[in-house]
Amino acid sequence: MIQLKAHPASRSQRTREFLVSLVHAQTRPLKLAVTGALAAVLMLGVTGWAYVRDIAGADAELWREVTAAAIRKANDDAVVLIETQIPGACARGCEGTGFGVSEDGLIVTNRHVVVQSGVHATSIRVKFANTRVWIPASLVRVATAENVDLALIQASGPPRFPAVVGIAAKGADLPAGSAVITIGFPLGSSLPMDGTGLAAIARTTVTTGAIAKVLPHMIQIDAYADHGSSGSPVLDRHGHVIGVVSGGARHEQGKIVYVVPASGIWTLGEASDRVAGCSSARPCDRVAGCSSARPCDRVAGCSSARPCAELPRRTLGNSAIALR
Repeated sequence: MIQLKAHPASRSQRTREFLVSLVHAQTRPLKLAVTGALAAVLMLGVTGWAYVRDIAGADAELWREVTAAAIRKANDDAVVLIETQIPGACARGCEGTGFGVSEDGLIVTNRHVVVQSGVHATSIRVKFANTRVWIPASLVRVATAENVDLALIQASGPPRFPAVVGIAAKGADLPAGSAVITIGFPLGSSLPMDGTGLAAIARTTVTTGAIAKVLPHMIQIDAYADHGSSGSPVLDRHGHVIGVVSGGARHEQGKIVYVVPASGIWTLGEASDRVAGCSSARPCDRVAGCSSARPCDRVAGCSSARPCAELPRRTLGNSAIALR
């Protein structure tokens, strides 16, 4: 029997094949894992792109209205820095915030900004946001209910003052957790403005937060507020005023903020008349453009028996009254 000897080259070839197969066997799980991970990343990328694309095209108007920048732009000019002098604690001047609700210069603020311990302010002046001119103002009315910390003041001068976009008819009809923004002057003129001195241009501070709690006569939000914020409007995602900043919890760094619901504004008769656009000094027939040949009750729905202040108001978005 003849025994054949293996050729050295054949033995070397088999050794290489054995090693290659061994390496393939050992690295196969790793290759599968890497391939699976790459496939998952690719799938997530495609899905995410499709989702974002769908959101962007589904309702561009809806997404545009929820930006804080758009809400600020629509309402910023109507916000005012208020300086008052009240005998006692504010004899040398105190500052707060307010916002215009009619084009003839009617402004909403807090009662405690213009009245303290029953003493009324002897001097009031306002500066609208993005302007440098101080305008004299006078006290019109204060709320009589203890839990409604609101007041109305009137800016002097020609009409056509800025006014906020709208005021919610019933205050916050939003659940806890809903996003809100505030526009105002926390710390008053102590914060940097555009320029210095009396001629500085008033620049507001915008803060974002959420509704933390809703009670019958108070809303709690977690946006920032400080001295000077009193009277700031609190706005929902439609840009409508749902409340007015009135104070906050002590020793909480301004993060627990108390708000008077916007429904309190409508308890002030002057505001109701003026926002509707008519009053005893400006009959609704002059607003509606009617005459004796076309009675105003047939146009605006009001008459001497049913003043226009009692009429249902036009709504803007989510139960809000249009001011302009």
